[in-house]
Amino acid sequence: MKWGVVLTFIAMATTMFVGLFFTPAIIKLLGKEQYGLYNLIRSFVGYFYLFEFGLSAAIIRYVAKYTAEKNTLKRDQLISLSLWVFLLIDVVIILMALVTMYNLPIFFPKLTVQELEEARLMLYYLFGSIIISIISNVFLGALSGSSLFIFPRVVALFTEFIRIAGIIAILYFKLDAIALVALGSVVSVFSAIINIYYAIYKLKIKLYYTFWDSALFQKIAKYSFYIFLGMLMGSIYWELDIYIISRMIDTTAIAVYAVAMQLNGIFKMTTTAITSVILPRATALVVTNESEEGTTTFLAQVGRFILYIYLLMSLGFFFFGKLFIRLWLGEDFIAVWYIALVVVLGAFVPRVQGGINDLVKAKNKHKFLAFLYFFMALVNVFLTIIFIKKWGLNGAVYATVSGLILGNVLVANYYYSKYMHVQIASFFQKTFQNTYIPFLLMLVLGYLMNHYLAFYSWLAFVLEIMLYTLVYIVIFWNFAFSAKEKQFFKSFLND
Repeated sequence: MKWGVVLTFIAMATTMFVGLFFTPAIIKLLGKEQYGLYNLIRSFVGYFYLFEFGLSAAIIRYVAKYTAEKNTLKRDQLISLSLWVFLLIDVVIILMALVTMYNLPIFFPKLTVQELEEARLMLYYLFGSIIISIISNVFLGALSGSSLFIFPRVVALFTEFIRIAGIIAILYFKLDAIALVALGSVVSVFSAIINIYYAIYKLKIKLYYTFWDSALFQKIAKYSFYIFLGMLMGSIYWELDIYIISRMIDTTAIAVYAVAMQLNGIFKMTTTAITSVILPRATALVVTNESEEGTTTFLAQVGRFILYIYLLMSLGFFFFGKLFIRLWLGEDFIAVWYIALVVVLGAFVPRVQGGINDLVKAKNKHKFLAFLYFFMALVNVFLTIIFIKKWGLNGAVYATVSGLILGNVLVANYYYSKYMHVQIASFFQKTFQNTYIPFLLMLVLGYLMNHYLAFYSWLAFVLEIMLYTLVYIVIFWNFAFSAKEKQFFKSFLND
């Protein structure tokens, strides 16, 4: 598990570097309008990934279950059945793609004729990538369910380097957004093919091409449906805003909002990097009937790992983010800092509690939360339209955070406590134990550095971040880390 997390963080850091380093050059190459179009089409196509219907999570859950039970036959039958289902989904996506591409003016009435043609070309590449990627999800789910995290993350890291080389070439030859989309699609397909081959070889999967079990299908479909609602909620929360902005404002506003969401995505990845390896472990806790106290302790430990990283990034962005945006993109994009900061702080508690969501899935009790999040996502759409009319671009983020606090914090924690038997008070007490004084010390340090060491240069900015990070590590190591956590990191570094 440890190396899986480390490799995920390396891949995440690489992706973050690509985004931060190349975004200004890409915006300069494409211009605000085409960059906004590029993000609009990518966001729009993201909805077609929803046709996966959450089956990947079901595959992870049941492969982990059958692996714990050492039932290879059941595992292979599950994978075979899932493959048939995903092939049928691909057929549906192809039909939907054809309908979409011939009716683009209906979906995007504010785009010009040239923008519609560029959008159509982007869609050809993106839909091709989706078709292959959805098939690969069967095998990636099998690898994750078997706790084989390292190879897929090595592949992700390798393909990220390929993408970096491709972006450099695109910038050098001054190509357009279509070339960027084509590059991403080719890299995605390449990664998918490698992972499929590895999963079949490593797990010695035997595919039953004529296998069909209606009872098994109904079981995974029932489990997946509520995962799908959660995915739909996520897309509405984080992607639909861009589409609404395209209809109510313009592509220039999309560019600003898309960059803010790109920064938010970096924060989100810190959670995903840890929780992506939790579901198999959470399933094992369920199978072995771990006690409530033991489960809560495990979840709190996961929460603390997330907290240490997320808090450092949040404080750093709060104090130095505005300077970073000015240096990175210029004054025209200063609104990015405020929009991203509101989302990052609004999502703080849900992301620290990311491990609990995996426990809910492992116990197959995510039905209520799926409906709750779906309902809150619909409320978010309603609020976004109203708030944009009142506050402009900022209104979109106000609506998003309002939904997060009400649904993902207040109602969700009531459900965790009442029906999941997670000791919420104990969870928060253990997660935030001994972190209050270090937090206050970092607030004071950030304030002093922000007011007395603020210099407008990249060198000064990097030195400030390095100093702040170093002091953060020293303070939290001495005042927040438990003896067990210190031993964990020491043993990890010595392995």
